[in-house]
Amino acid sequence: MESRSLKNYTEVTKLVVHGVHVDIEQYPYTAQVIIEESSVCGGAIISNRVIVTAAHCLVDDNNKPLDPDLIEVYLGSEIAMQGAHYDVCKLFKHPKYENNTEQDYFWDIGLLLLSRHIKLSRRVEIATIAPTSKWRNVRNTMTIAGFGTTDNTEELTKTMKATRMKYVDSRICNLSQTGGKEMMPVPSHMFCMVGLTWTSDCRGDSGSPITWRSYIVGLVSLGRDSRDGSCGSEGIPSMYTDLTYFRLWLKHQVKELESTSTKECEIKIRTKIRLRASLSNC
Repeated sequence: MESRSLKNYTEVTKLVVHGVHVDIEQYPYTAQVIIEESSVCGGAIISNRVIVTAAHCLVDDNNKPLDPDLIEVYLGSEIAMQGAHYDVCKLFKHPKYENNTEQDYFWDIGLLLLSRHIKLSRRVEIATIAPTSKWRNVRNTMTIAGFGTTDNTEELTKTMKATRMKYVDSRICNLSQTGGKEMMPVPSHMFCMVGLTWTSDCRGDSGSPITWRSYIVGLVSLGRDSRDGSCGSEGIPSMYTDLTYFRLWLKHQVKELESTSTKECEIKIRTKIRLRASLSNC
């Protein structure tokens, strides 16, 4: 994939094309992950302090984790960059994720530990990850909701939109992902979908949750634009991170992250604020 420097984030992440406007109460576990005041990625609430998102949203060009201070999270609103604001205390990407290899879409999953507990309501809820993989069926369709571009331009949507996607058999997806010198096999921890009637994720939706029935089953990872470079192809499936596959890993990592108390996070943030203030006065 392309370079993931901060200035190019909106060019490489994915968002919803040709979707419909939806209220946050329909997908109350959806998070807005903002980097340096630019709407960049989506995420999902999976505990009262942790957001799951795409790993490539959390690293720089050298695969180094971003400074948590650069990242903000908004919850509980279908309006872009509005809602309850949360600072990020820590971030963690899957240790196997590498963004500088030919297969940089593998293991594309990461976590954000918020500095304080999430205040839950009917607009802010913890998602339930599907306990089994029975959703992996060609008869099934899923929903992606996000805040990205709604057509093939760089302008981000001001409100959350959603679209339906159809599950694609991995064997068929493998064939569609291979062309010329580019080999893009579908690993067991990913799955494929294709948009219905020219709908899809596009620039800006990386990390946004994929919903099946009352569960979340995946995250937007590697979008496959149509052959002219635009979003919304009916012919080329995209690959997505399978959250069911990572259920036990997520359970363990959430427990590890939440061992850092909110008080520790508060002290850490206050210390950084004082440091910045002292540097600015020099």
